Amino acid sequence: MRPSPVVPPAARPEHAPPAATPAFPATPPRPPTDALVGRAADLAAVLAALSDPAVRIVTLAGPGGAGKSRLAIEAARAAAPAIDGRVAWIGLAAIRSDEQVASELASGVGLADVPAERLAADLRETLGRAPSLVVLDDAEHVIDGVRDVANALAGIHGLRLLVTTTTPLACAEERVIAVAPLAPPAEDADPATLAGEPAVRPWGERSFYAGDPWGNPLCFVEERTIYGG
Repeated sequence: MRPSPVVPPAARPEHAPPAATPAFPATPPRPPTDALVGRAADLAAVLAALSDPAVRIVTLAGPGGAGKSRLAIEAARAAAPAIDGRVAWIGLAAIRSDEQVASELASGVGLADVPAERLAADLRETLGRAPSLVVLDDAEHVIDGVRDVANALAGIHGLRLLVTTTTPLACAEERVIAVAPLAPPAEDADPATLAGEPAVRPWGERSFYAGDPWGNPLCFVEERTIYGG
């Protein structure tokens, strides 16, 4: 009787391959409703700051209506592929107190119902899994809360914060990029080419998205001139 052949055990790798990096539920910026006009230099400056290892916070500071959020949308969309889409867009306009900033961020990255005493640690663990970008939009009315959160997240490798606000955070490793309103066209500008001016063109594009029956950017310019809007 022949002995049964010995079947060797399945070979096991000495080192198992690393598990895929779990990513938080991405919350990408809302799709833009118009083209980014007249901001090529600003966009390049934002993207350069986000890729600078000495910078962890990029703050877009400027007056209301200057176009900070629109610039942040474009920057987040451009930065997303390099970090496998790990972008969290956190809108702060609706919250009313500094204490809500951390919980709003937690909710935006998939941390629901986290006890307050664990919130900072859980945020650090979640955001520290892989390079990520968190956008905190409309931060001026809760600037102290945003500053506290930014300080609590200091030292997380690969994490970048992009903040839109009227005033800088005054945090370590912050790069402030001033966003001024686009320059208006010259008073003697040719009406035939006025619609192509950087400060005017977005109004015309938004009129089409908003369902303006005429699609005429000049109607918006005239309103702003006459009524001071």
